[in-house]
Amino acid sequence: MLDAPIPADDELRLADLCALDLLDSAPEARFDRITQAAQRLFDVPIALVSLVDRNRQWFKSRAGLDATETPRNISFCGHAIHNDHALVIPDATADARFADNPLVTGEPKLRFYAGMPLKSRNGRALGTLCLIDRRPRTLCGDELKLLADLGAWAERELNLRELEEANAVAESAGRRLQVVLDGTADAIIAVDEQLAIHTFNRAAEQMFGRKAARIVGQSLRALLPAVAIERLNEAIGTLLVHHQLHLALPPELRLLSADGTPFHADICLGRTEIGARACFTLIIRDVTEQRELEAMKSEFVATVSHELRTPVTSITGAVKLLLSMKAALSPPQLRLLDIADKNCERLAQMVNDILDLEKLDSGQLAMNCKMQSLGPWLRSALVTMQPYADTFGVQIGCRAIDDSQALCCFDNGRMTQVLVNLLSNAIKFSPPGGRVEVRLERIGSQLRISVADRGRGIPEEFRSRIFQRFAQAGPNSVRGQAGTGLGLAICKAIVEQHGGQIGYRSVVGCGSTFFVDLPVAPALASLS
Repeated sequence: MLDAPIPADDELRLADLCALDLLDSAPEARFDRITQAAQRLFDVPIALVSLVDRNRQWFKSRAGLDATETPRNISFCGHAIHNDHALVIPDATADARFADNPLVTGEPKLRFYAGMPLKSRNGRALGTLCLIDRRPRTLCGDELKLLADLGAWAERELNLRELEEANAVAESAGRRLQVVLDGTADAIIAVDEQLAIHTFNRAAEQMFGRKAARIVGQSLRALLPAVAIERLNEAIGTLLVHHQLHLALPPELRLLSADGTPFHADICLGRTEIGARACFTLIIRDVTEQRELEAMKSEFVATVSHELRTPVTSITGAVKLLLSMKAALSPPQLRLLDIADKNCERLAQMVNDILDLEKLDSGQLAMNCKMQSLGPWLRSALVTMQPYADTFGVQIGCRAIDDSQALCCFDNGRMTQVLVNLLSNAIKFSPPGGRVEVRLERIGSQLRISVADRGRGIPEEFRSRIFQRFAQAGPNSVRGQAGTGLGLAICKAIVEQHGGQIGYRSVVGCGSTFFVDLPVAPALASLS
């Protein structure tokens, strides 16, 4: 007798079998109908739904047999689960594998066997639908097809419970997801590549005055204006070409609310893959109130700044006049006036910064850009800043490319404002006796100005907001020189108006390098 061999993936197969939760379960009519039908259709005394366990074969349904299980090593089904098709043994006494098998030499006196493998959803054979006769016989082609059909029925019933449980889990997850979607204040709309709507949450219903039941399946074009659809298609193209997952649409988009009122919308677009298909999720937020508040805030700040400029100028002049009369003042009076002078300068700088930001926001900051070399401008600015660096005991070093290779279109005064800000920050954060390195170099089609210090570096928690307005790394000033928190925001705006970019690299405890990239002159760009 040849023992039933063990499949190489038997542990995985057994895991699939256990997942069905059928072993040693009570009889079920849905399986008994199959074995009874097989018994009648094939005119055999025994028909079984057999599950091959670790050390046994257990019968989930049996027609014509009292035994509930037999050892696995003597089972015919243990051989059948290695096949993709039915295993047919016309006469077991004539087959060397089974001639001396106890099921052949003893009860049930097995002679004929046909077993159709039954597989899990993972494709692993769990058992068989088998036919047993006490006399030799064979199966013709039509009978084999009928056995395969009955096997498919039994296989479906085997996996039905797992499928029902999976569906229940999916439905539960779907309900939980819908609760989350409906509890979100932002409108969430999922669409396919043709912009057909698949998901429409409660906030979207309220925002657009449409019910999900009516809008799902329709095109997003029926909901958004043409300009928004155009921007959306451009964003989808960008996501697909660059394999990005998220992208914010331009902030100036205006949509129509449920009552036809225009509102400002921030839209974030996300991409997911479902099989081979791309799907897109729009998260839409009504920011009309936020924009109005920002406009009111800007108007208020600008008004206050304008109103402050005149009295600050007057106070500054008075303080400087008093400081010019040092001979008539006592040391304590001089110290107080010196403090007042520094605070007046700081307040005046803050007013100027705020006014600059207002002009940048409104596009009213004058730019007098002309083609010139960055080299002479850079050297002149460094000479101007060296006395300031001397007060901190800091040296400024410079390395620059040849002037003829540094041609760029820029506003001398505004870029000086940027460089002075970066240099003053680097000097303030440098240790006494330290050195600030300034470099002008060509990188592709860009000219890069970098300012490096060896200070304490930028804290990790501050980096995400370093270019935001009024952002400061901490509450304490550096060497008594508290800043306004506006300098880097202004630098960023000025550089971007020049068509450039500003960025930085920093290692805590080792220093920081800020850099400005500006487009090289068109005549030099072709030489890159």
